[in-house]
Amino acid sequence: MKELDFMTTAVNDLTKTLNNKLDEILIEGLKEKGFEFDNRHDLIEFIQYRCSCEDMPDKKERVYYVDDKPFLLHNYESSFQFEGGETNKITGTYGSYALL
Repeated sequence: MKELDFMTTAVNDLTKTLNNKLDEILIEGLKEKGFEFDNRHDLIEFIQYRCSCEDMPDKKERVYYVDDKPFLLHNYESSFQFEGGETNKITGTYGSYALL
């Protein structure tokens, strides 16, 4: 049971880290298109009103748009690996990204 708790916590932590990385990549993509924000509230409002996302699950891809123009491609083929032993280790990837 202890190993299961460890794995659950580790996967949750890794997922949170990867989601934060996606946030950073989205913000960088918007900066590349000339959009910068003074605070998180302005960023969230901008995303709500001017951004959209097209999900293509058959390809495991998402295209993010600002004002109906693509600015980021995310291939979200995810993988996680667990290595047991003296030190337990989980590694993962959240796919790849391309600024458009």
